This record gives sequence, structure tokens and C-alpha cells, in this order.
Amino acid sequence: MAINERRCEWSGCSDPAGPAEFVYGRAYCPQHYFSGVESALIEEIRELKEGQQPSTKFRNLFKRYLEGLLRSKTPPGLAMLTPSQIESRSILSHISEENIEFSIERHGSFVPETYYFQLSIKDREIDQVSCEPDYLTVAEFAKRSGLTERKVRMLIKRGEVEAIRACEVQDEWYYSMVAGGRRSVRIPWKLGHWDSFPRRGYLIPFGEIERYSKLDKLYEKDEKDR
Repeated sequence: MAINERRCEWSGCSDPAGPAEFVYGRAYCPQHYFSGVESALIEEIRELKEGQQPSTKFRNLFKRYLEGLLRSKTPPGLAMLTPSQIESRSILSHISEENIEFSIERHGSFVPETYYFQLSIKDREIDQVSCEPDYLTVAEFAKRSGLTERKVRMLIKRGEVEAIRACEVQDEWYYSMVAGGRRSVRIPWKLGHWDSFPRRGYLIPFGEIERYSKLDKLYEKDEKDR
């Protein structure tokens, strides 16, 4: 049977299949194409074993499912990205028949930010859950950890909190943009909250909050045991 003669394979439908509405050998009309992608995605999820990496087929269906959802709603953290770019850059953290949770690192400024999303298969929606910078200033780290800025600087000097100079983060960002094929890179040093940030100032990896919190609790336990 020629492609243009095929009929939609969705249950109860016999309309002509669309010219591009094919999902791994199954033909669908434009009205049922998205449902066909969803059905194939759920089947792939059911076959996914715990701890197993998603297959190429899964990621292809994930991309096509995103394409359908983004037509009606695009969270801010996914703006200016194509479904293919989202699929290739996303880190999948949770996969079930109800939800897919993933994150994407974006480089709108020299300090990357990681956006977290939840895709609801049940509700056919994608929501932005949160956004966190990859690095914190000394002031931000102090506020989140309940310390003074002076205490944080002291911890950095003693090597108890990891930190890096802002100029190193900026240079790494610049060279990664060039290596990624950007023909012209505008240094976004003066953007929003980084307007007056000194190049020699300290930036602390976001993960240091959790690491320091665990370390601090160990110190407290040792003090009580003495």
C-alpha cells in the first residue's frame, strides 16, 4: 500500500494518514498523531528497567512528545530551544508512566543556571519547577547556609568551602561558547545581578551548600560526643 493510501491506525479511526504522521511504522491522521506518540512513549517507559539508560527510541519519542506540548505552552527556561536541542541537552532524573522529570543547563550569562522541569503525561503539561545558578556569591551562600559573609570567607581560606574566582568562571564560559561553534560571543558581564560583581570575587559551586551542611552536622556531633 502506498504511503498516501494508508489509513490512521488509531482505534476507531479510518481517516487518511498524514504525510509525516508516522510513529515507528504506525500511521496516524493529524488528529491522532500526538496520541500515537504518547502511546508509544508509554510503551517504551513500561519496558524501561530500573537503572537502565533510556534508549535512542525513547529519546526520539520524548522529543516528539515535547514538540506537541510546546505548541501550547513553553516554560521560560525552554524559550529559544528547539525540541531537538531540549532532548539532546536534557538530563533525565525520573521516568514513570505519569511523569518525566528532567533538567537543562543554560548559559544566558557567564554563570550557568540549571532549570528543572516536570512533564506530566497524565495532564499533558510541562511545568518549570525551579531554577538554580551553578554558582553562588559569598553573600548568597551565607544567606542560604545561615552564616555571616565573614565566616564564609574564612571557610574558603581554610579550604572547608570550595570556591573559584569569577574571572575563571567567565573565561571558562567564553571558551566553551567559542568551542561550541559560536562565531561571535558577547561577554554578558553586565547582566542583572552581576552588574557590579568583581572579576576577582569568589563564586561557590551550588552543591557546596549541601556538602557544607553535612560537614557542619558532623562537627556538631563530634562536639557533643566529646
